[in-house]
Amino acid sequence: MNSIEPAAVAAAAALQRRALLAQAGAAGLALAGIGAARAADAPAAAVAGFPTRPMTIIVPFAGGSPPDVYTRLVAEKLSRRVGQPVIVDLKPGASTTIGTTLAARARPDGYTVLYATNSSITAAPALFKKLQYDPIKDFSAITVMLESFFCILVRPEDSALSLTALAERIRQDPGANAMGGGSTTAEVSNQMWRNAAKLDHAYVRYNNPNMMNDLWGGRLGAVWAPISSALQHVRAGKAHMVAVTAPARLPQLPQVPTLAETYPGVAVESWSGFFVPSATPRPLVAALYDHLVAVLKDPEIVQRGVNEGVRPLQQTPEQSDAYVRKDLPHQRRLLQGAGIEPA
Repeated sequence: MNSIEPAAVAAAAALQRRALLAQAGAAGLALAGIGAARAADAPAAAVAGFPTRPMTIIVPFAGGSPPDVYTRLVAEKLSRRVGQPVIVDLKPGASTTIGTTLAARARPDGYTVLYATNSSITAAPALFKKLQYDPIKDFSAITVMLESFFCILVRPEDSALSLTALAERIRQDPGANAMGGGSTTAEVSNQMWRNAAKLDHAYVRYNNPNMMNDLWGGRLGAVWAPISSALQHVRAGKAHMVAVTAPARLPQLPQVPTLAETYPGVAVESWSGFFVPSATPRPLVAALYDHLVAVLKDPEIVQRGVNEGVRPLQQTPEQSDAYVRKDLPHQRRLLQGAGIEPA
């Protein structure tokens, strides 16, 4: 038997180890490739079968409010389109931040959607020193779908009042002429007009549908209302629209003046959109956008927007995220200009 030198044995062992390591590395790369492919396919697979169970739209407003009514119409048509129930979950309170916080903490799987306005997304950071969510880091927009405006309503017996006449009545007796509103946009509009007209009336914030009852009952002298909900009272002869917060007269209401005509610079808009937690996979965001935009193009919803004086936007997710980032400093300037300090 031939003897083998120790050095040769060591060299052979080293070669064997290198071969085994090379095989393991190749297997590892193959497995990693399979894993990466599966990870890449996961969102696509989720979209292909989405949705397979009921969806929820969180609305951080009170029952009977314009956002509630509007979202229920959208939910009904969305449910027909996707073949699954779409539940409207009302979570009002704390200037819409309670429901918005819950939405930010929802699972990012596309099944929980937030209906939001500028109140909770772009105005809230300037209204609250401690906010439990970051509108940029915690949310991704599906679509900013529309812009809308507010108006001043008075009782029908005050239909002869012009904007300047209303201001003079408030100036003469501010205690008997408190104004009400149900959102941050209403509060900003009120404060801007209050400053411009040099008024000193009280403003009452409502998180329930009792504001109009308080107007009719004489507890309020006037109210700030979304045009979308105000028109039903105006058309029924139950209220008179004094002015709108739009920068120019609306085609649907050419006879109603803007506040800016008498008080330059007093113009405020509101916007609405649908959002999901920021970790939601982009393919799911895109799928939700496709579904929602198809619903928003439904003739009934389109005509409702025309009747209510809204301006449709239906922006893409990317356009909507950019819109939100641009609106954040705009809302901060509005609030600071109105003298509204963060609480």
